[in-house]
Amino acid sequence: MKRVILTIFVAALLMMNGCDDKDKGVAVTDITFAEERITLEVGETKTLEYSIEPKNATDTDVVWNSDRENVAVVSETGEVIALTEGFATITVTTVKGNIMDFCFVEVVPATEISLNKTTLNLVSGKSETLTATVVPAAAVTWSSSKEDVATVVNGVITGGIAGTAIITATAGKQSATCAVTVFDSPKSGDVFVAGTHGRDAVIWKNGIMQNLTYNGTMNYAEARSVHGSGSDVYVAGYGNYNAILWKNYVAENLTDGTREAKANSVYISDSKLYVAGDERNAQNNSVAKLWTNGVGQDLSDGTNALSAKSVYVSGNNVYVTVSRDDNNSVASLWINGETQNLINSTQSQSVYVSGADWYVAGSDYSGRGIARLWKNGILQNLDLGTDVTYTNASHANAVHVSGEDVYVAGRQGNFNFGTNYFAKLWINGEVQNLTESTGVTGTNAMSVYVSGSNVYVAGYGRNAQDVQVPILWVNGVAQILPSETTENARAYSVFVIE
Repeated sequence: MKRVILTIFVAALLMMNGCDDKDKGVAVTDITFAEERITLEVGETKTLEYSIEPKNATDTDVVWNSDRENVAVVSETGEVIALTEGFATITVTTVKGNIMDFCFVEVVPATEISLNKTTLNLVSGKSETLTATVVPAAAVTWSSSKEDVATVVNGVITGGIAGTAIITATAGKQSATCAVTVFDSPKSGDVFVAGTHGRDAVIWKNGIMQNLTYNGTMNYAEARSVHGSGSDVYVAGYGNYNAILWKNYVAENLTDGTREAKANSVYISDSKLYVAGDERNAQNNSVAKLWTNGVGQDLSDGTNALSAKSVYVSGNNVYVTVSRDDNNSVASLWINGETQNLINSTQSQSVYVSGADWYVAGSDYSGRGIARLWKNGILQNLDLGTDVTYTNASHANAVHVSGEDVYVAGRQGNFNFGTNYFAKLWINGEVQNLTESTGVTGTNAMSVYVSGSNVYVAGYGRNAQDVQVPILWVNGVAQILPSETTENARAYSVFVIE
């Protein structure tokens, strides 16, 4: 009986000891930060991670501390907030056992990085340079999201296959990006049309529309002229008071924007780039301008408001049409600095040179509007029909010569009455009607170009919703170019890569 009682007593003692061990739990023997040192920029946050040994420890509550809370503070969950430049030590300590570890934090000034362009258009095989501005100064690393589309080396972007790639510049922990769109290099037979869509300057390549980019916010822009040479395509236009030249879809300002300026025409000859346009002077009068490789030259003295509308280069001779927009003066042709007035004219819009002969298309608005064509200064006949009243006015916008044939694009009808006028093409003086698309009226032919046996005419009209639509006529048949149905769009110039 005594043995039974003793056995029960010992068993009870053992059970009591087991309960005491369970109440004590498993103590922490070590605590370790995942990172011994970190670097944060001012304003940056980071949650520190740590591990505890043994894995089955039960007393795992910890407290956090920063020895320099003016540099960095730490929350009860281990989130560190960098406040000012300097060094701080973050400590994590177990509540039971006082086991601790340290993480050394360096706070550096916040890096700011920006690029000179956030969007960029490139032609395959061509290169452009992005410039990164970093404050404070720091090394920049570059990367491309699609290296088959665009590669980047020290900011120099080179176009590959057609597509879009994101170029990223990184300094410190900050980055900036630029979206790069690459287009196929122009080839023989490509048709380019320059114009405007909504408030944007655009170009259509073989019927596909592409916005012409501009660094910064563009309030309104137009692409007025397109010309090609080799693998390069040039577009002249304007936006935000600047005269602009786009080379292979990349914008370059010809003026500084302090005064309103426009680029109306572009021509390339012997690697020289000529742009005709205008810029307002201090008296707010437009001064006719010619830019040669980006260097501006005044073609008028600013007494009267004049604009250079078109430029053509043949050999060593530079031809520029100059006229006023208010129809109150005689239009003229500028040849190597010498001005030749054109009889029976108030506007000279376009010039073309073929051999030893020069041709100018324009209009006489001294009475009703009359389309005009001059050859070497001599007025040529254009078939205007038998109705010569104000309700059948006409206007010539462009001239092109191919072989022995002279083409003039313009419009005819009642300009003062809604959309009661029609695009016209004169070939050797004989008027040709350009077909009207269904529901489109008020058409105007702005440009003409002949390539082989094909005649291309660019212009615009109004659809049934009273929205302007861009039109390309090919051999007299109208093609509506792609555009948004609610945005006004115009086609001003056409050029074909030979």
